[in-house]
Amino acid sequence: MANVRTACHKDGYIPSKLLLEHALKEAARAEFTDKMQFAFILLRTLDKRKQNRLDADFQGMRSLYDEHIGLLLGWARQSAPYLHVDSRDQNLVQLVVHILSHHPPTKSSTQEHVATTLRDLQNQAKNVRSRGTAGGSDELHEILTHVTFRRKETKNFSMYFAVYRANGGTICQKKSQLECAQAILKRSHTDGFNWRHLLVLNFDKADDDAQT
Repeated sequence: MANVRTACHKDGYIPSKLLLEHALKEAARAEFTDKMQFAFILLRTLDKRKQNRLDADFQGMRSLYDEHIGLLLGWARQSAPYLHVDSRDQNLVQLVVHILSHHPPTKSSTQEHVATTLRDLQNQAKNVRSRGTAGGSDELHEILTHVTFRRKETKNFSMYFAVYRANGGTICQKKSQLECAQAILKRSHTDGFNWRHLLVLNFDKADDDAQT
């Protein structure tokens, strides 16, 4: 995607139909991070087209976008199964939904298909958010109950931290156990961090005491 970024205007949009055509070809082979970058660039380009809707070149860009809407839908469908485990997939799906909602297809033959897909994606995203809200407080309580939080006194206040079981390294250092638990929970949701396996827990300490 380096060629796409180089071809962009300084304001972050693709300035011509020919450059957009090349960018779409590159986007079809893009890795995940490049998909996100291209989607942002495409959104800026389409927003710019709205401001220059009478310009023939920008009208041609809209036609190209219509022809490649299936590419965006494909990305969203690939990410949909991972909405509940990876925030990056959530961000990509939300961005695709935003693009297609603000720049719907002009061809009637694809409008109904896109509308149905958008409804499905939005419903899946809502379900993920509701599960996260319902289950997040339970898991936060579980972290507070089972993770061993250690306290370190400083000149002005106490600091709480949790450590890795393998090497004793610190994962969080906050002014309260709650803040530390929230940091662990956030990491668990964003990158699949398994705190149950990797952190020192209260029953680990109980096992150590029993052996001594």
